[in-house]
Amino acid sequence: MKTVKNKSKFYCGKSLYWIEARGKSKVKQKPDSKYALLEERIILIKAKNFNEAIKKARKEAKDYEGNYINPYGQQVRIEFLECIEVFELFESPADLVEVFSANFLVDQKISKKEMLNSHYGKSISETTERKIRSKFLNGEFASFKK
Repeated sequence: MKTVKNKSKFYCGKSLYWIEARGKSKVKQKPDSKYALLEERIILIKAKNFNEAIKKARKEAKDYEGNYINPYGQQVRIEFLECIEVFELFESPADLVEVFSANFLVDQKISKKEMLNSHYGKSISETTERKIRSKFLNGEFASFKK
């Protein structure tokens, strides 16, 4: 009997992470303690079938969790929240090929601005955002003068 091998396909996996810095700053500059970071990651997965793709996505998501020290000397924790979606790519990965798309049902009475704010957070200035995000940098790659 001839064995038929399943040909691997590409899938796309989307997962969410909660990232927060803990502890006091060990440098002169003080980070904004009001914010945590919600990270949405999208990865390519090569698998023989949908179930294998889900297993691989969940394993990779758990492996991504971890801790590091930011430039302020604080402990930063990356916590895996949920594997949101996995779907098969129907085109091979290449230039300008869509690798992810999401659709949301939205009440038409909600303004576009309200919808964007609730989904992506309120808009803040680029300078302020850059300063806030600095506490999520890995201190191994970025540092401040002490």
